[in-house]
Amino acid sequence: MENIITVLVGILLIVFAYLIGVRKKIQLVHSYHYKNVSEDDKPSFCKGVGLGNLIIGIGLVLFPLFVMFFGENAAMCIEVVFMAAGAIAALSTIKKYNGGLF
Repeated sequence: MENIITVLVGILLIVFAYLIGVRKKIQLVHSYHYKNVSEDDKPSFCKGVGLGNLIIGIGLVLFPLFVMFFGENAAMCIEVVFMAAGAIAALSTIKKYNGGLF
């Protein structure tokens, strides 16, 4: 059951990644994360935040396969790498274009 929930959350994050990164729906990001982003930088900002969501979403969707092939402990380690990479991508983009996280 938890694998189904994990995959569904991953799919939801991939949908958000598409909406933010491709469709440029900046409203899906909390307003204090983009209040200082200039209009010219908003497409790049959306692309970076969307990429972070995409990385995390892909990791969550693939998690059950990681468990099946590598075991629970190794899968958790792999997932931590996906989560960290996605968070770093999104947060560094926010910091770069917004001047800070808040």
